[in-house]
Amino acid sequence: DVERGETSHSLPSLLPDGRHFLYLRYAGGSDSVDGVYVGDLGASPDEQSSALVLPSTVGVHYVPPAEDWPGYVLFLRDSTVMAQPFDDRTFQLTGTPVPIARDVGAAGRHAHFSASTNGAVTYWTGFGAANVEGQLTWLDRQGNVLGTSGDPGRFRSVRVSPDTTHAMLEVPDSPGGPGDLYLLAVARGVISQFTDHEGRDSDPVWSPDSRRVVFSSLRDRRYGLYEAEVDKPGSERLLLDGTDPIVPTDWSPDGAYVLYDRSTIERGRDIWALPMDGGNPFPVLETENEEGAAVFVAGGRAIAHMSASIGSGAEVWMRPFAPPGRDTLEGGAVQVSRGRAAAPFLFWNEGSSELVYLSGLAGARGGRGPGVVRPQLMSVRISADLTPGAPQARELPDTAALGGVTAFDLARDGRILASLAEDGGFESLLRVPIVVVLNWRSELPRR
Repeated sequence: DVERGETSHSLPSLLPDGRHFLYLRYAGGSDSVDGVYVGDLGASPDEQSSALVLPSTVGVHYVPPAEDWPGYVLFLRDSTVMAQPFDDRTFQLTGTPVPIARDVGAAGRHAHFSASTNGAVTYWTGFGAANVEGQLTWLDRQGNVLGTSGDPGRFRSVRVSPDTTHAMLEVPDSPGGPGDLYLLAVARGVISQFTDHEGRDSDPVWSPDSRRVVFSSLRDRRYGLYEAEVDKPGSERLLLDGTDPIVPTDWSPDGAYVLYDRSTIERGRDIWALPMDGGNPFPVLETENEEGAAVFVAGGRAIAHMSASIGSGAEVWMRPFAPPGRDTLEGGAVQVSRGRAAAPFLFWNEGSSELVYLSGLAGARGGRGPGVVRPQLMSVRISADLTPGAPQARELPDTAALGGVTAFDLARDGRILASLAEDGGFESLLRVPIVVVLNWRSELPRR
């Protein structure tokens, strides 16, 4: 339902009658919409029930009745798996929720647990960027530690200002849930809250002079781009809003344009630009493919972006940037990457004329076994005539966030600011065992 700000319906769990099912509706962190609903295979989309069963931002599992026990819905509350009786005839929760597993993480809309009909529950503890505490750490181009800044925390994303004096951090309220933006003063190591709203404030991009940010936010069931002055928390003003999800990705070096992703049901994800002088937004790239995560390169003469077609992975492309009224540069689009890239990790360093992207699969399992891909930073030099060189591998630090979502950024001076897990980083997280609990209902009340 676009009017309610919904962006996805997912993760169905079939009920015993074979016709109804539980599923997740998500609207980007809206407490009035996000949650579990009952769907009906015999009803059309317009006829589906809008009655909320359970508030949630991640999927749930339904376990049918067995012997003397009722059916249960298993769901994640903060980092605890809860079990609550559910009447599959009235489609209502009954009784009191009971914790059955703790310290369980989530990635996106997926909670890291599963349940079978025979009384077994499996879960993965402490995994996922929103559930892993990391220390903000500066590293050089070779991945060597240079120092730390601020207190440890659970950081979903990191964006360093052009002058490297500050960084904007997205901090989730709970695993898989919405969050707010926090400001890190690098020299002092002080982290302070910058936004405070019901929905998710995310995806900040810095102005060229490091004095302002533009970020996305879902408020009153509408997606918006907001601008705020860094030294004046609460000074934000609305730039653009609508019912389609919009996410800013970069600010032009001359301050004139902000690139953003726009997602629609009809076209998928495309690249748009917003003039910062109050002009009308315009499409930069609209095709049948999924495009996004665009950044300005070569002083704003061109953009680099991710592009993915159905059945293939994302690749990095570069093309001239020609807003209305500006002559189009000679030359067309050229592919930059060789092999699958991982959106939305794409960075441009003006000083070194270097485009950096992450190869491999975001959230890949990593490790050293056959068929396993560990993400790797790749660097491509771009010449003055916008010709890309051959991709070269760069050292990649073991960031806590590579198990899920972004949690590192490249500064203008080539350093990396990353959230590093205190227990050893990416590969140590992969060694976290899967816990299996048998007959978890034995300690719960019978019906």
